Amino acid sequence: MQRVDATRSDRGAVSVLVALLMVPLIGFAAISIDIAAVHSDRQKLQMGADAAALAIAQDCARSDCGTTRARTTARQLVDMNASAAENSVSVDLVAAAGKVTVDTSGTREHWFAPVLGINESEVGAVSTAGWGSPISGTSALPLAFYVCEFWAQT
Repeated sequence: MQRVDATRSDRGAVSVLVALLMVPLIGFAAISIDIAAVHSDRQKLQMGADAAALAIAQDCARSDCGTTRARTTARQLVDMNASAAENSVSVDLVAAAGKVTVDTSGTREHWFAPVLGINESEVGAVSTAGWGSPISGTSALPLAFYVCEFWAQT
């Protein structure tokens, strides 16, 4: 059996490297979890804003349009879709132009980022919907003829 000299052995070097690299690995994992949570909150706010804008536009298309009713509808739909109840909701209703804009915002408190000095992030979403008939725009009528049909008719 061969004897191993303790001063020239590489045993335990991997555990030191793993211990040193574990700190940045855990830091990157923490940041990715917090970023994913912020993205999830933003998606929920966007779904709430989209639903609110469409619901208000449908109400206004049926001539049931009012600022108080629009704010109530927006608040209900944003609260149903977003997880935090402290989200702010603002509604910009322009009934004459047939347009409504719902703006939502909230704050996301982080789980791991406070170690890096970032305690919370602002999250927001905006959605616009319209109703009524179009008043401007360009349109094209796609029309195609075979060349042989064209020559036969002309």
